[in-house]
Amino acid sequence: MENKHVFEKRLSLICWGLLLIWWGLRWSVLISLPEGSGFLGTSLIFLGANLARKSAGLPTLRDNTFFGVLTLLAGGILFIFAILHTPFQPPIFETILVVLGVLLVGYAIIIAGKTKVKESS
Repeated sequence: MENKHVFEKRLSLICWGLLLIWWGLRWSVLISLPEGSGFLGTSLIFLGANLARKSAGLPTLRDNTFFGVLTLLAGGILFIFAILHTPFQPPIFETILVVLGVLLVGYAIIIAGKTKVKESS
């Protein structure tokens, strides 16, 4: 049991380290990469963390999967628009913020509805 806990802690540290390194390099040294590359790299780190967890026999994290898929979609869309040299860029980051906000509010409403039903029983 202790080995899995140590592995989880080490994996978490490695992933945070990779994420910070990637963001730092992307915004400084790799600035010439097409738009969307930052999101794509971030998605690989999130999804790679879940792959490492799964291969170690640990349950995957829903947050990692959700943000990994979300950043993969956002990065893919931005990357395609950048490669095609379209005259406009869709507001992906702003759209992600709105979608996350709607999901959080919806989740809170659903949880509140379930809580009221249990309390009245």
